[in-house]
Amino acid sequence: MYHEISHQWPIEAIKAQAVAARTYAVYQKEAMKSKNYDLMADTSSQVYGGYGSEKRKTNRAVNFTYGEILRYKGKVFPAYFHATCGGVTENASELWKIDIEPLKGERLCSFCLNSPHYYWKATMDLKTIQKKLGGFYKAKGDLGNIVVAERTSTGRVRTLGLKDEKGESFNISAKDFRSLLGPDFIRSTNFSMILDQDRVIFSGKGWGHGVGLCQWGAYGMSRQGYNYKQILEFYYPGAEIIKIQ
Repeated sequence: MYHEISHQWPIEAIKAQAVAARTYAVYQKEAMKSKNYDLMADTSSQVYGGYGSEKRKTNRAVNFTYGEILRYKGKVFPAYFHATCGGVTENASELWKIDIEPLKGERLCSFCLNSPHYYWKATMDLKTIQKKLGGFYKAKGDLGNIVVAERTSTGRVRTLGLKDEKGESFNISAKDFRSLLGPDFIRSTNFSMILDQDRVIFSGKGWGHGVGLCQWGAYGMSRQGYNYKQILEFYYPGAEIIKIQ
């Protein structure tokens, strides 16, 4: 918990994170039956630093919400979460093969405006981008330009068009592009670009995939007096909180 959300944040935000994280863990336990593990202790699942990293306040939130998980139409679902949505949450079906009401996104969120990750900028030259793309780069000539080919309904980039210096072009998904350049470099797919000679300047909003709980949004909601159940209801509309043993 401590590595996913600050122990210095309001307790209601931490409770919301506890329920979301527990829900995701329960879902993964079922989904990973064929493997000898349920979760990874990093950003591919949930970041966990071990017993020694636990904090009293986050443990209080875990204990207060003991056994509580989210469910939709009688089924547990992957309650995704991210750092900052940048103003609107994304539809999970844009990234994964899941299409349910609580993860359809498009929740207009003004609660994360004070996040230090709300706006970001990054710069990388074309040669470095081409190198990082590796086998995903399909043109014969050197990379000459990058343009947005398609956006999702929330304004995030769905597909990018890459052109070599001779005009040959191909498309790549923004999800793959972000992963290859680094999710801490391209912090979200909600960005625009300008080409300055041989450099691409990215200007974006938010940090993470944008699906489900916006952690800085939960912080903002809790500061405005919302409790953890109201926070979860906002980011996972249609889901219910149940208690398991």
